[in-house]
Amino acid sequence: MTASIRSLRFACAAALAAVAIAPPAFAEEPSYTFVEAGYQTIDQDDPIDSVDGVTLGGSLAVTENVHVFARYFDGSADFSFAGFSGDVDVTQWALGAGLN
Repeated sequence: MTASIRSLRFACAAALAAVAIAPPAFAEEPSYTFVEAGYQTIDQDDPIDSVDGVTLGGSLAVTENVHVFARYFDGSADFSFAGFSGDVDVTQWALGAGLN
C-alpha cells in the first residue's frame, strides 16, 4: 500500500471522527449578550495611508428572539493626496436591533 493511499485513509478516518464528535459542539445556541473592546489598524495606499483607533461594542439579548447592539470607534486617519498630507479624526457610532 502506498503512502498516499495510507494518508488518504487516515484523512477519511479523521474526517469521520470529526463528524461524529461535532454534533455536541453545535448543540449550544449562540449568545447574543456580549461586550467587546479592541484596537483596529488599517494600512493601505493612497489617498488614505492608515487608520488607527479604539473600538468598543456590545450586544444585549432583550428577549429570546430580539437583541440590541451598539458599536463605537474613535481614531485617526493619516492621508496624503496630490502633495497634501494631514490627519483627520474619525468617530463612528452604530446602533441597531436584530432578530435571531
